[in-house]
Amino acid sequence: MPPIKKRPVYLNLARISMPIAALMSILHRISGVLLFFVIPAVIYLFELSLRSAQEFSTVTSLLNSTSGKLTLVVILWALLHHLF
Repeated sequence: MPPIKKRPVYLNLARISMPIAALMSILHRISGVLLFFVIPAVIYLFELSLRSAQEFSTVTSLLNSTSGKLTLVVILWALLHHLF
């Protein structure tokens, strides 16, 4: 009889080191999903800014806030990561 090999009870994914290509693949998929959900909101904000001067100032003040700038940086990161 061959010796019985002990198998691990569970696989600790935090201890597995993945190659850089696997990490880039995962980040590429995450950025694609993010863009899928964010692009319609960007198009809506663009359309809203074209309605009137008051709507334009509303969108401008939204994008000039700290959270708006952070959101724009995240969207830009996702777009550039997904393209390159």
